Amino acid sequence: MKRTRSAAGIVLAVLLVLPLVSGCESKQQREENAKLKGQVASLTQQKTDMQKRVDEATQEHGRLQAKVDELTKKISEAEAKKAAPKPAAKAPAKPAPKAATKPAPTKK
Repeated sequence: MKRTRSAAGIVLAVLLVLPLVSGCESKQQREENAKLKGQVASLTQQKTDMQKRVDEATQEHGRLQAKVDELTKKISEAEAKKAAPKPAAKAPAKPAPKAATKPAPTKK
């Protein structure tokens, strides 16, 4: 019987201490969960901000690429005009060649 009483005492002690220990653990877990939820909210906000920056940078890249393409086209057109043969400027009129004068026939 003595053994039963000591076993019953141990079981009773465990049953009384278990809720206290569990209560402390659950309080710590709740605090940790609240802290983790705050971190998740912060990371979610950072992700949203970064996604916004990526979208803005993508739009800016598209705008700049269109501008580069436009300027490249203008450069190509300018180079084509520069390379095209220019119409020759009218050369000054050459004086008509002098008519060769034939020596007058001599009478003999």
